[in-house]
Amino acid sequence: MPLLSILLVEDEPLSRKRLKSLLLEYDPEFIIEQASDGIQALALLEKNQYQLVLLDIKIPGMDGIALSDRIKLLNNPPAIIYTTAYSNFALRAFTFPAVGYLLKPINPKQLSEVLKTVTRTHRGQDPNYTQNDSFIIDYVDGKGEKVILRMPIHEVFACHSEDKQCWIITSQTSYPTNYTLKDIEEQFANVFLRIHRNCLVNKSKIRSLESNEFGHFVNIKDHPSKFAVSRQQWHEVKEFFTQLLAHEKINHHRN
Repeated sequence: MPLLSILLVEDEPLSRKRLKSLLLEYDPEFIIEQASDGIQALALLEKNQYQLVLLDIKIPGMDGIALSDRIKLLNNPPAIIYTTAYSNFALRAFTFPAVGYLLKPINPKQLSEVLKTVTRTHRGQDPNYTQNDSFIIDYVDGKGEKVILRMPIHEVFACHSEDKQCWIITSQTSYPTNYTLKDIEEQFANVFLRIHRNCLVNKSKIRSLESNEFGHFVNIKDHPSKFAVSRQQWHEVKEFFTQLLAHEKINHHRN
């Protein structure tokens, strides 16, 4: 299994030490180098290949936003997790794609969730993944702490709207998002199929179509829920399954 090479950019020694400890608790095999300012970090980035940068935004020499602009010019830019005590940097920080944005003091559980995304991608579980195949989820967790993370689109099973709140449904849980279903449908038109005015499903996650006396339902791979198909969307959903079956039949004959 390939190792993950990480550059930790943080000017406060105690914060740097704690964050390194959290990273090694998650995976003792992580290869971690450190920089205390933007200039030193850039020199290391131009010399070495990293898969991940944990980047404090408020650092001397060159701040994290300016450094991220230089990172995106690299031949193989690493993934970025922004870390800062200044929440007002959040929106600006995401002008360059990141897999996570964590407020200090770093919550180990939130760090772990973001690291799962990075390690899955690096270890080849989805070779087609790119950081732009994702969108930002911004919410307050059960402890009242603000969480901002970038959700890879391949991890989304469905999107559901209820009481004017849109939810992103994954295999393990659901996240609230400020996106509307229309926003998601327009941004990822080739990814999602609308099956109801309040529901989009990821086409790649669809397992089967079920019909009974209560109506029509879409079954999702590796997920227990059934998603209802509205009468208004029935024709479009049926057409999707017709094309899917035809495509599978052609592949079967080729094999």
